[in-house]
Amino acid sequence: MKHHQGLFLVGTVHLDRECAGTLGRLLDRISPCVITVEISRFSLNFRERAMPVWAGVLARNLRMLPARRRGHALIRLMTRQLRLPWEWQTASRWARRHEIRCIPVDTGEIARAELPAWHRELLGVSNLELITSGKNFDLGSYFTARRREADMILHHRYSGCGPAHPLAYLGRKPWREREDKVARRVEAVCKRTAPVVHICGWTHLVRDSAWKSLADLLEAYHPECILVDPDNETSVT
Repeated sequence: MKHHQGLFLVGTVHLDRECAGTLGRLLDRISPCVITVEISRFSLNFRERAMPVWAGVLARNLRMLPARRRGHALIRLMTRQLRLPWEWQTASRWARRHEIRCIPVDTGEIARAELPAWHRELLGVSNLELITSGKNFDLGSYFTARRREADMILHHRYSGCGPAHPLAYLGRKPWREREDKVARRVEAVCKRTAPVVHICGWTHLVRDSAWKSLADLLEAYHPECILVDPDNETSVT
């Protein structure tokens, strides 16, 4: 790992909290001066207040489902989604221990639109019935497959620009604007200090597509892009 570099873009599979140890060891090796994370201050504050409420709504509504459905993998994924993201928890703990800043740099617009509706929509009985109607699956195998998919796309690039492209969401203006704003915020940090680690979902590391990803927008800083993967702790693109 090249310690002289100024910017490391560290991509994760969201909800894959078993990667927390891998991320911690990666931070140990890079020893950043500042960490930025793909989460907004609004999301952090809102989640802190809402998590007990969400947990209560979920527990109450799960009792309305047959017992065999309550342990479905998608319910367990939802339980993870209702907590503070493991990326933030890992990064902020590391930052406190090493007395550096850990900065939430997301814009918050999308969180403001989505989080307040979770107790009605995401946690609603009709949605719980829908997501548990399909076949159950093993979470460990699921996340291993997601990491393999991410690794393949990041290392071999992704041809095409259809709706299945991992950056297709950037075809929508609010998501494009968010990508641009986050890139500017990370850039502002990079202008003041180095090395900087930015932790985000792995799709922001995809390059050379029809849409400009975070990695593309920060290309001037020659970022080293790393996928957090416990099966390959040096998965660098």
